[in-house]
Amino acid sequence: IVLVALVPSPLRAAALTVSAASSLQRALTEVTAAYAAETKDIITLNFGATGALAQQILQGAPVDVFVAAATPPLDDLAKQGALLLGTRRVIATNALVLVVPAASLGVTGFADLARPAVRRIAVGEPRTVPAGQYAAATFAALRLTEVVAAKLIFGQSVRQVVTMVATGDVDAGVVFATDARATPGVRLVAEANPNSHAPIIYAAAVVKASKVADAARRLTTYLATPEAQAVLVRWGFQPAPGPS
Repeated sequence: IVLVALVPSPLRAAALTVSAASSLQRALTEVTAAYAAETKDIITLNFGATGALAQQILQGAPVDVFVAAATPPLDDLAKQGALLLGTRRVIATNALVLVVPAASLGVTGFADLARPAVRRIAVGEPRTVPAGQYAAATFAALRLTEVVAAKLIFGQSVRQVVTMVATGDVDAGVVFATDARATPGVRLVAEANPNSHAPIIYAAAVVKASKVADAARRLTTYLATPEAQAVLVRWGFQPAPGPS
């Protein structure tokens, strides 16, 4: 008779793919590097516009964890049964700001966007980039929608928008505060009133089709821990307010 000792086996390392909003690139790269060093998981990061990433998941892209810069894409994925129930967690919040090229002095607030001298304003493509949706809502709240409509230059991600501002290709841009603070060559001139747009909430969830759901769940849980939150705050994000 062979007796097998019932000793808990250590967790096996897993290979995980994380699709995340481009505004998280610097912070999430640091967070997952620390996590991988501890767990030995192999983590591949895929950054892009939240809406585009959500569509990739619906089309069958092999993603284990999705981190969005807005809640509607997660809501849509959940309605279509693409997310694992009970895994969604708010991990951070952000602010929306107006930025200009560092040497520019002509724009000091959102109202200045109506001036004829301001000819090109970069914003995210509202159909796929949450920052663009927040910008559109802010323009509407300030009654600037019509006057800025012909001036808008659309970027495919918030990183592309802030780069256009830094290179001087546009007169101003509307981006997340974290991108403004982390990008040389831009100057933050105003913060949008939080009441002018929906709350900027970053949340993560496990994709239902993941073949390593347990490992994906552990990573998603880790993103809300004090250790991960400290890194996100250091990169300029605001702490997670609570469960989504």
